[in-house]
Amino acid sequence: MFIFLFLFSCDKDDVENIKIENSLELQIENDQFKIVNAPLDGIENCDRISVGVMCQKSEKESFTIVFNLLKNGGLEKIRLVDYHTNNDFYETADFNSTGLMKITNFEYDEAKKYVHFEFNGELIRV
Repeated sequence: MFIFLFLFSCDKDDVENIKIENSLELQIENDQFKIVNAPLDGIENCDRISVGVMCQKSEKESFTIVFNLLKNGGLEKIRLVDYHTNNDFYETADFNSTGLMKITNFEYDEAKKYVHFEFNGELIRV
């Protein structure tokens, strides 16, 4: 079973009069989610950054996703727990993870505590 994920910069046509601090667009199988200004958790540790978001908008929109990246934009691991389907657990593949998941348009400013990236690819159900 695969998951397809996408992150795009904010689209002002979709959300008017809201200052967008963070935006996440996600497709899990055939279900699409758009999360705007959800609380994000971020941790810096040496050369690594972890960014996570928990979505609990409804029974169908209930998941947690965590991105573990290197400060240079390299992919370490992505993990997702989908609560509305019996807590299904997905993550980047141990084999060919960079072939199945791409991190692009990566920007990181340590002084401003700012990170931006786009991702596209597949997670494997474990």
